[in-house]
Amino acid sequence: MSDKSQQRKTEGGLLATLDALDKKYSAYVHNMRAPFLVQLYILFWGQIFNKEGPLVSLFSILYCLINYGSTQAYAPLYYGLTYFTQGMMAYSSTQVIKRIFARPRPVHDKNIYRIKDIRGKEICASWPSGDSSQASLFAFFLLFNFPQFVAQLPFGGYFLIIGCIHVSFARVFFQCHYFGDVIGGLVIGAILQQINHHIANWVQQQIKVNMASEESKNSKKPFKGVSIIEYTIELQTNFHLQAKVDWPPDMPDDMLEDAITIAKQTLDAHDFETQGVEIARLVKKYMDDKWEPYWHVFLGKSFGCHSVHERNRFVYFTFEQSKISCLILSNSFGKSLNPLTQLLNQSEIVDEFQSLLSNFCKDLKEQAVTVQENMEENWKTVGLDLKVKAS
Repeated sequence: MSDKSQQRKTEGGLLATLDALDKKYSAYVHNMRAPFLVQLYILFWGQIFNKEGPLVSLFSILYCLINYGSTQAYAPLYYGLTYFTQGMMAYSSTQVIKRIFARPRPVHDKNIYRIKDIRGKEICASWPSGDSSQASLFAFFLLFNFPQFVAQLPFGGYFLIIGCIHVSFARVFFQCHYFGDVIGGLVIGAILQQINHHIANWVQQQIKVNMASEESKNSKKPFKGVSIIEYTIELQTNFHLQAKVDWPPDMPDDMLEDAITIAKQTLDAHDFETQGVEIARLVKKYMDDKWEPYWHVFLGKSFGCHSVHERNRFVYFTFEQSKISCLILSNSFGKSLNPLTQLLNQSEIVDEFQSLLSNFCKDLKEQAVTVQENMEENWKTVGLDLKVKAS
């Protein structure tokens, strides 16, 4: 027997062994019996990425955009088309692989009670699982594009992993797949999302470079923003400011333009080394007057800050020529104190409060002196009595 024949026989034996083990352990779940409520819970995960999958995914992405995504108007269209394209790629890939390997589905045992027969509608090949690949694709899409949203989930990114495991187990429980099928689907979804993510970044970087080169031909320096999806608008509106947004801004475009413009004008009109505090005060006053209080402005070439800001009220940028960074944000803490501040600003109330406080302190001091004198007198009396008794 030749070496190639021996190798093929060995590989065939290994695959047959793995296939037998996969079917053996999957059969335990195929034949598993569960109460009605438990099956209802498993059914939810078994169908969430089936027919209802695209709808659930798009609603989830829309929620992420509203709460944690970009403020640009075209962001929902961008992310929606991106996810739709990647989902179609995952679906097409799994269908092609199924036709190539043509692994039969598990035996449909109708004697095992299931609250809904979703196995009967599954007629194509078994490996890999399309639902598992879509679940993995969706999880990594959120992880790559909405890390802030993922961080807010219970257990963070592990929550997405738990969801993928639930989907995979449900597909095996309803006799739609073997364990090997769902594992293959999870791996394929993760690989496709990783590839798509790198391709999207490469395309966006190429667009960024091309747009920058077009502007350089006209002797204009583009406004360099780190958020690629927002780069187009920034390039068109802010290139003359020569500023770089060092963190994805959470601020409407007109407010962002205004904040950078006033900071640039104020810095140009003053000496930063000697009038830094005055520059920050003027920028704050301008933002308070135009965009409502209460704004906080931090300027410097090297500083640290930890603060909380309102939604749509944050930007952090650096002027490339002077290397001066500006952190401009607003929060509602000052607004909650506004009525109290106005009340205390009334001179009559302040004077009356000071008078009451002064009288209270005076009375307290007099009472303390009286108590001290009484205690001294009592101690003298006690000492005299003890002396008489001793004699």
